[in-house]
Amino acid sequence: MDKLARQVNIHHAVMQGSYFAGFSAIWGFGPVLLLHWGLSNSALGVVTSLALLLPLLIQPVLASLSDADPRWTSRRLALGLSLLTLAAALAITLLPEQKTVLLVSYAVIGVTLVCTSPFFNSMVMAYHLRGVNVNYGLGRGTGSTTYAIVALVMGFVLERRSPTVILPVLLAALAVQIVSIWSFRYPLPELPQSEEAAPPQVLSLPKLLRKYPAFTVLLVGCALLQGGHNACNTYMIHIADKVGAGEGLMGVILAVSAFTELPAMALFPRMHRRLSLRTLFRVCAATFVLKDLLFWVARSPVLLYVAAVIQFFEFGIFLPACVYYVAERLDSANQAKGQGLIHVCSSGLGPAVMTAIGGRLIDSAGINTMLMVTTAAGFVGFLVVLAATSRYLDKGDQGK
Repeated sequence: MDKLARQVNIHHAVMQGSYFAGFSAIWGFGPVLLLHWGLSNSALGVVTSLALLLPLLIQPVLASLSDADPRWTSRRLALGLSLLTLAAALAITLLPEQKTVLLVSYAVIGVTLVCTSPFFNSMVMAYHLRGVNVNYGLGRGTGSTTYAIVALVMGFVLERRSPTVILPVLLAALAVQIVSIWSFRYPLPELPQSEEAAPPQVLSLPKLLRKYPAFTVLLVGCALLQGGHNACNTYMIHIADKVGAGEGLMGVILAVSAFTELPAMALFPRMHRRLSLRTLFRVCAATFVLKDLLFWVARSPVLLYVAAVIQFFEFGIFLPACVYYVAERLDSANQAKGQGLIHVCSSGLGPAVMTAIGGRLIDSAGINTMLMVTTAAGFVGFLVVLAATSRYLDKGDQGK
C-alpha cells in the first residue's frame, strides 16, 4: 500500500505540475498574446468572463456523467478535456490571424482548464477513500510551485521575446499533461465494506444540495472568499502601483504567494490529523479577510510582502481543505459532482463576479474602493464559513 501511495503521489505531482505550467503560460500571459495580435480589452474581458462562467453549466453535467456511468471515469474525462485544450491551442498556433478563431479557442482553453482540475481531485481522492495514504496537497502544491516558476521565467522572457513564445510552452506542458493522465492506471482498492453493503445513490444536483446543507452553505462562503482573492490577483498591478511600485513587485508578490502554497499543501495531511476540517476552514477563512485588509491598508511594499507570506494559511490551506471536505463528507457515488461544484463556485462563479465588479470599481472610484469591497466580501464569506462549519449544520452533513 505504501508503494501504491508513493506512485500515486508522484504521478499526481507530475499531472498538477504540467497542468499549472500550461495554465500559468496561457492564462497568466495569454492576454498579452491576444493584445499583441490586435484584440481589444473589451473582447478579452468578455471572453475571460465566459471562460469562468461556462464551467458552471458544463462541469456539473460532466461530473454527473462520471458519477452515474462507470465508463466515463474521471481519468477519461480529464483526458478528453486535455485533448480539447490541445486542439484549441493548436488552432491558436496555426491560425493567429483569424480573430474569431482566437477568441473562440481562448474561451475553449479557459473552460477546459477550469473543468479539468476537479477530475484530478476525484482521481486522487478515490485512493484516499480506500485507505491509501495519498498526499493530495503535495501534488497540488507542486502545481502552485510550477505556476510560480513559469510565471517568473515568462515575465523575464517576454521582456525580450515576442509573446508568441507562450504557445510552445503551452503545447509542451499539454503534451506532458496528456501523457501523465493517460498513464494514470494504478489498481484501485475496494471501498470499505460499509460502502459496498449499501451502495449510495447518485443524486441530482438539487437533491445533493438538499442532502448536504452544510456543503451548500460552504459553497457560498467559498465563492465569496475566493472571489475577492482572485480579484486582488487580477488587479495586482494596481495594488503595486498604489504603493509606488510596478510590474516587478507584482511578479514577486504573485510568485512568493504561490511558493508559500507548496509547504502548506504538503503539510496539510499532518495538520488535518491534529485539527478538524472545521477548524482549518475557519483559520483559512479568517486569513482571507486579513489578507484583503492588508492589501487595502498597504501604503508601502512591506504589507504586500506580509500578505504574500500569509497565503500559507489562506489559499495553501483552503484548497486541500475543500478537496478533503468533499472526499470525507459526501458519499462515494457523488464525489465527482461534489468536487466539481466546490471548484466551479470558488474558481469560477466567485472570481467571475468579483473580477467584473472590481474592474468597474477601479475605473469609477479607484483601487482602494475595490479593496474595501473585497475586504467586506471576504468578511461576509468568513461569516458564511462559520455558519457552514457550525456544529448544527455540520452534524446534518455527517448523516450521509
